[in-house]
Amino acid sequence: MNVTVVIVTYNGEQWLADCLKSVYASTQPINVVVVDNFSTDNTCDIIKRFSGVKLIPLNENFGFGYANNVGISYALAQDIDYVFLLNQDAYLEETTIEKLIKIHQKHT
Repeated sequence: MNVTVVIVTYNGEQWLADCLKSVYASTQPINVVVVDNFSTDNTCDIIKRFSGVKLIPLNENFGFGYANNVGISYALAQDIDYVFLLNQDAYLEETTIEKLIKIHQKHT
């Protein structure tokens, strides 16, 4: 399964490292896209410390919905099977994505 996690950020330096660590601890291999809504703190520097993250920096804060759509559009252009939206201040349990895929496959 080809899974992309999309995270929208805005001045999220206090949460972002833990958020990204939790994503990379997933038992399901994932791609990560972070759309930054023109942060003025160290958010983008933190993102750049994580190899493999696709950072899409916006040149102004267009809002949460718009930024999610940018990330989803990017992910869909990469021919992925699943997109998972994750807030910058949230964390994944290791098996979250794997369990969600199994539940979806069971009911399709």
